[in-house]
Amino acid sequence: MAPTTDPGGFTVLEVLIAMLLLAVGVLGLTGAAAVATRMIGDARRHTQAIALAQSVVERLRSGACPSVGDGEASHGPYRVHWTVSPAAGGTARRALAVVETPGGRPARVDSVSAIVPC
Repeated sequence: MAPTTDPGGFTVLEVLIAMLLLAVGVLGLTGAAAVATRMIGDARRHTQAIALAQSVVERLRSGACPSVGDGEASHGPYRVHWTVSPAAGGTARRALAVVETPGGRPARVDSVSAIVPC
């Protein structure tokens, strides 16, 4: 009588290989989630910095012709520097707001500029 083998089931080696592949996949997803979370935080800080720079430039544009000069202020974690310089032969001013955002490896710098007619 010939011995019969039961082909049903998995060997220990097959189970170990499947567990290894599953672990590698889960680690990959965890790393991707961490990168996505960091990118979302960076985008939020960038959006707030641009909004702050735009508000500074709009404040300079809203009044009479701004005087030539510069200034600096802090708004929460952001540092804002602005400069008003002559433009277009003295009939306009160029307003430039630069926002430095902390928290990144190098500090991120965003800027907004506008020409203000006088």
